[in-house]
Amino acid sequence: MKIIHCSDVHEDFESLTVAADFAQAKNADKIIVSGDLNLKGYTQQNLESLICDRNKSKFRQSIIDKTTDTYNQFKTILDKSDIPYLLVPGNYDMTNIESVFGNHNLDRKTINENGIKYFGYGGGEQTPMHIANLEDLLSEKPLVIVFDENELYQKLHNEKPEIIITHQPPQGLLDYTVFQQHWGTTATTQYLNDCQNNNNALPKLILVGHVHESGPYANNAKGFNGIAKFNSTVVVNAGNLGRFDLIEARTMSSITGRVLLRGRSPSAVSDREKILDWGTFAEIDAEEDGTAKSVTFYSIMSPDKKNINTIKEMANYRL
Repeated sequence: MKIIHCSDVHEDFESLTVAADFAQAKNADKIIVSGDLNLKGYTQQNLESLICDRNKSKFRQSIIDKTTDTYNQFKTILDKSDIPYLLVPGNYDMTNIESVFGNHNLDRKTINENGIKYFGYGGGEQTPMHIANLEDLLSEKPLVIVFDENELYQKLHNEKPEIIITHQPPQGLLDYTVFQQHWGTTATTQYLNDCQNNNNALPKLILVGHVHESGPYANNAKGFNGIAKFNSTVVVNAGNLGRFDLIEARTMSSITGRVLLRGRSPSAVSDREKILDWGTFAEIDAEEDGTAKSVTFYSIMSPDKKNINTIKEMANYRL
């Protein structure tokens, strides 16, 4: 079984197209996306309109319309690949992802395919300010995917899946940020510990995203590089496939370059350093029961970080 795994696409349609074309060329059995198809969710014009007229219903509808269009464009790309696919939403994603993707959306669902039980759980605990604003303004009816550690923990125990697809990594596994914090969920880690302590079958594979810098570029102080093992369980963080910006919540403009300066003089920092790494995805070769045999990481990022380049292999791990 060959799986092409990606995550954190962040409205980069071109990048997902390249990954889907690669999956097709490789005759992959499945494409799996671990969330964050969305990036902004609304425009500066939408926000200015809300400030002027205070019409929350109108603003809410503009978010639904924009993200529905985003999800439909991604669905078209994945459908055209003719490869079966599954996804879960991320902490940037909205609840209307279900109405677009239907059974392809594995959030809080379990499916059995060829004797393998897949379970998915979307969302994440860390929310960027411009998305957190939606939770505050529109709290009468959740629009942003809700993440619940207790629910995830209980569902893992109830379902006992062979393959777990989440947006947020297990805490302590591929979850270390540039802020030197672990952004993983304790629910998955506790479930793994429970399985090990009780001599229960461990999941064979966990596919995650969320913490870009613990993906294959390994831009973190602990050297997490997109792959880890917990006993026999293989965990893969595909990194961020899409070009990504940090967003200023009041203007909806990019503040990435400003943040990455980190107190240094702008004249001393190259343009390349002011752009975050991106463009990675994983190819996982597995046995018929879901046991991973090898994981290969690829990048499509050009040297200047701005454009898509020829697909290049970053690393290969034989398991």
